[in-house]
Amino acid sequence: MVSKNSTGSISSSQPNNNSKQRSREDNVLHNQTTSSSDTEAKPQTKSTSDSYNNVIRGALKLKGRISKPTKTQSFSKQHAMKEELEQRIEIEKTEAEARFEQKMMETKKKLIKEKAEKSYREKINEFNEKISKLSEYHDIPKV
Repeated sequence: MVSKNSTGSISSSQPNNNSKQRSREDNVLHNQTTSSSDTEAKPQTKSTSDSYNNVIRGALKLKGRISKPTKTQSFSKQHAMKEELEQRIEIEKTEAEARFEQKMMETKKKLIKEKAEKSYREKINEFNEKISKLSEYHDIPKV
């Protein structure tokens, strides 16, 4: 048999096997009915989980849409700005810097030429001669 309590909840005279599956609201109403039968009036306090029941979940819905720039637009803007900066800023090297770079290029060319002149066989023979002139303390097996 089904009847309504004084609090407005529906209860049955038959035992409920699914008492563990009650919703939160049923638990709150159940607690209120049991506390009203006590002779002392206990102050009702809301638990923190009850205060979060009214929270609306999900993403925020904004009034206006903001269009995001596409990659091609942003790339073209960056490229244009880069070209402008290159045109504006033309740093000329000082005389000393130019001479230094020229000297470095000459030394690199000279080293490359020296290394290219000798074949692999000549390099190995030179290395073996150098090793044979060293004392036994520095003895390294010949290649």
